[in-house]
Amino acid sequence: MSKVFIFILIISLPYFTSLVGSAEEVKWTTKTVETLHSGDAISRGGFQLSAADFDMYNKFFLLTIYKNNTILKEDILGIGDTSTYNDEIKLVVIDVWSTGKGDSWVKAEVYLRAKPDMRISISTNRNEYNPQDTIATTVTLRNNGNDKIKNVGLNIDPGVLEPVGGSLKYDFNEIPSGQSKSVTIDFKAPLLAEAKYMTIGVNASGTDVKNINYSASASIKIKILQNRIIEMQKTLASSIYTDEVTSAYITIRNKGAINLNSIEVKDEIPDGFTSENDINLLWSLNLASGEEKRISYPLKPLLPGTYDVPAAQAQFVIDRKQYTVKSNTSRITVHAPLIVLTKTVDSAVAYISDQITVTINVRNDGDKQAMVKITDDLPSKADLLSGDLSWTSVLEKNESKSYTYTMKPNKAGELELPPAKANITYLQNSYNFTVSSRNLAVLVVESLDKKQIATSSPSIPARTSTPGFGGIIASIAFIFIYLIKRKGGALECE
Repeated sequence: MSKVFIFILIISLPYFTSLVGSAEEVKWTTKTVETLHSGDAISRGGFQLSAADFDMYNKFFLLTIYKNNTILKEDILGIGDTSTYNDEIKLVVIDVWSTGKGDSWVKAEVYLRAKPDMRISISTNRNEYNPQDTIATTVTLRNNGNDKIKNVGLNIDPGVLEPVGGSLKYDFNEIPSGQSKSVTIDFKAPLLAEAKYMTIGVNASGTDVKNINYSASASIKIKILQNRIIEMQKTLASSIYTDEVTSAYITIRNKGAINLNSIEVKDEIPDGFTSENDINLLWSLNLASGEEKRISYPLKPLLPGTYDVPAAQAQFVIDRKQYTVKSNTSRITVHAPLIVLTKTVDSAVAYISDQITVTINVRNDGDKQAMVKITDDLPSKADLLSGDLSWTSVLEKNESKSYTYTMKPNKAGELELPPAKANITYLQNSYNFTVSSRNLAVLVVESLDKKQIATSSPSIPARTSTPGFGGIIASIAFIFIYLIKRKGGALECE
């Protein structure tokens, strides 16, 4: 029997040894020296400690350990005794005292169990990234506690970011107190139609020497800019004159790491401009990685002023998804005088013997000085009484001038006045162009009372200041007289 017992003991020895070896000793830390008076309580590490029922003859007392008003343990202790609850808190009695007047207290050392404390930090090489950029990320897991953490698992959640180097999961046997583990991983920034913030999340878990679970988490936000794998720049002169032709230039560059085919580029002509030969502002091109191409087309201004230049745009497809990129916008100023010429008469109806006053007004609505030469012609049915039919003057910007002359009709009927003309010369660059006023007409009568015509036909004003309306008014009066004659009647003057 003794041999069998010895054999069993020998066979079982490794098992018991493994059990003993697997038990890990609890470490105590955060020692404080406390004084507990009878009936009082102190709090340490989430536990409450109280001392009562002092026996000063034997120097004993009753220690109560409780948490959340629940008693966890009671011990009768004396000097040098130790009380421990669940390897979480420990009290060692140093001395027991009493004043003899009902006030007793105990002096003791209080210890808390050492525990791990995991903290995660995440860092990236930048805060903002262009599409397709590499996001270099470092994750550090540090044990700030005063005991080791075991069986640590680290998980990285990059959301929609694509990992291109490194792993999303890591395991560590243990991280001692005060030490850390770091890992690095690279992600590729996605292509986005508009800028967005994206989150990289990290969580970790592990156990302490009592196999109690611990966890930690952290996250970081990074900004992914709008898709700029294609970079576009649109340039043209900031200012020109109306007699000049400028060019719009669109520079497009592939900044990405892949070749792009069938890129559709389109643009539009800004207001106040035209392009020669009805050019089609739509192009299709291919760009290899790093390649740059330039497109240009002519623009000719129509009128002076400041105009907004719209952005050009490019559309392309990557992985069956369409992206749009726009260039910058700008403004362009067209310099020139802008001459407005009007011609008016003081009466739409006149006798043959009347004097008709013609007024010519010229106004410069542009931003540049101009020399203006105005010429006018008399109709064949009128004679010049006073004034000149041509003038020359320099007009500053926003300046206007008026000239008059008088004439006398020599024949009844509709008197058609030809348009006045102005020849304009830029004083800066000797560029010439011509503008004209509108046609006018005056109804000339022999014996018909002008006042009666005006009264009978209220659509004929005595005076017009709007170029071009004289001919319409005269025509109405002419039709009115024609209808009276058709009826066989005669209109007599009073």
